[in-house]
Amino acid sequence: MIKQSRLHDASARAFFILTIMLTSSMVDTTENPMLKFLPDEIYGWKAQKKVENYNRETIYDYMDGAGEIYLAYNLVQYQNIGEAKTAFEGFINAYMPGDVKATKSGCIKNYIMFTPWPPLYHPDSCADLGAIWRLPVVRDKTRLNVLILLTPLFHGIGPHHFDPTYTWPYKGILIGTDPVALDAVGLKILELKRLAYFGENIPLKPPAKHIAIADIVHKIGTRDLKEIELVKLGWMGEAGTESTITTSVINALGGIKRFISRGDIVVIKPNIAFDRLLEHAANTNPDVVATVVRLCLEAGAKKVKVFDRPVNDPRRCYVQSDIAEAAKRAGAEVSYIDERRFIDIEIKGTVLKRWPIYKDIFEADKLINIPIAKHHNLARLTMAMKNWMGVIGGSRRLLHQNIDESLADLSLAIKPTLTILDAVRILIANGPQGGGLKDVRRLDTVIAGVGQVAVDAYGATLFGMKGRDLRYLTIAAKRGLGKIDIENLNVKHMRS
Repeated sequence: MIKQSRLHDASARAFFILTIMLTSSMVDTTENPMLKFLPDEIYGWKAQKKVENYNRETIYDYMDGAGEIYLAYNLVQYQNIGEAKTAFEGFINAYMPGDVKATKSGCIKNYIMFTPWPPLYHPDSCADLGAIWRLPVVRDKTRLNVLILLTPLFHGIGPHHFDPTYTWPYKGILIGTDPVALDAVGLKILELKRLAYFGENIPLKPPAKHIAIADIVHKIGTRDLKEIELVKLGWMGEAGTESTITTSVINALGGIKRFISRGDIVVIKPNIAFDRLLEHAANTNPDVVATVVRLCLEAGAKKVKVFDRPVNDPRRCYVQSDIAEAAKRAGAEVSYIDERRFIDIEIKGTVLKRWPIYKDIFEADKLINIPIAKHHNLARLTMAMKNWMGVIGGSRRLLHQNIDESLADLSLAIKPTLTILDAVRILIANGPQGGGLKDVRRLDTVIAGVGQVAVDAYGATLFGMKGRDLRYLTIAAKRGLGKIDIENLNVKHMRS
């Protein structure tokens, strides 16, 4: 195998070594017949053709910190042959993280192989790793950094600990010129995953102080997430990007221009109810929201507003759900609910005669409802009709006393232009807030339609139900607010 070795001196040279690992079935020798097969030069790399041998006692002299891997494979001898040397002008720094040892196995630490003695950088949780980037061998020579997060490990002890329980298919690759920025973003991704998995903020042990020191002391980059421009490209799900799925579904209905005209003021109502992460499926998928915002603006909308009245602290919900950032990035005006903007609306329902409703949805030219499909401990499921609870004022718990009639009543007053049901992930239990990841199923599905009752009826099938299994839907159907029998609906299935 080809293995990149640590640098043995402080000159601006790197070593590439052809290595052979000898197990108990191989013969210990200081001469290796493979030397004769090595070319004298490859693209300017000149072979020195010398042999270095390491055994079970000396392997750490060559591979400090990783010798236990070789010992685990019953190593007898580790032999390097054909050391090749050349000077070079620049680096591409690529690293695939496999540990959460202060998240040090990232772009900053990846150059530790260029130090004469790596253990010098281990004290104080490897706090001074940034100093490596000031060594002559690497200073000002990195052209690009690549941090690979395809299946990262978010919990463990040490760089060689591995437990598949603590991996997940993030399927991401971070690319940039700033190694500190990449490590800071990578750290944030791991921290959010740890929060989603453990349900609480469990600090990394030891802490990732080297990222801050690389910024503050060594000034090789920035760790401030507010100063980092993060551009997402091709955010993949199992069946395609959320954006592709959403766009395909809207196009199947005739395209966004069927619903949005030039100059329109558009209100988009997602579900941002809970202080939960994307993986918990408690809030609408941010990429679905951002896609609809972008499509509306491309169709000529003058303004797109996004808001909700969360159950938890709005400031945390807007951030943790990632909806605020995604919608703003797409061009939306994102705001918190202003209690002064509720107006009493005459509903003339069975339960609700009059109720305060946010007036922005009535002032808008077009209203788009983007709920997420979830289990609900009272209504059984929460989807499109239940999502309007986020635009009403007053004491919402009063509506829960007659939840089915109340939801049907709200549909008398609130009539969306378009309903888009996010089922990229659905919450199948412990709703509406959710418990752990075991309650989430990934379907990579988006359902769209003009009739919110019909959308909810089809959404019920994702949970093994029928529209008639939900009382608020049967009430709405009896009032002539929509169809709930799937066989009477014109359903078109799309695959991205």
